[in-house]
Amino acid sequence: YLDPRRIEIEMKFNPETKKEEPILLGKGAFEDVYKGFLKEENGETEIAIKKLKNFDSSLIEEAKTLKAFRHDNILIFYGFTENPFQMITAFAN
Repeated sequence: YLDPRRIEIEMKFNPETKKEEPILLGKGAFEDVYKGFLKEENGETEIAIKKLKNFDSSLIEEAKTLKAFRHDNILIFYGFTENPFQMITAFAN
C-alpha cells in the first residue's frame, strides 16, 4: 500500500482550454494511465499511474503478488493506493 499523498500526476498546460491538465499516456477499457511522480526520501521517481475505472477486491491480491516480482523484462511495481484504487509502476519510455 502507498500513501496517496506521495503520488503526484504530472500536469501540462493546454493552450486550447487554457488549463493545466494531466499527462495521459494511454487509455484502455479498464484503466487510464497517467504520467506522474512518486515522492521518496531522496527525491522523486518518474512513474506511470493506472487509474482503474472499475474496482474489484481481487485486484488488491494481484497488486500484492506483482510487488514480489523483479525481472529485467517486467516494469517495477511500486504498489497501489486504495482510495482511489491506482496501480503504480515504473515509467518506461
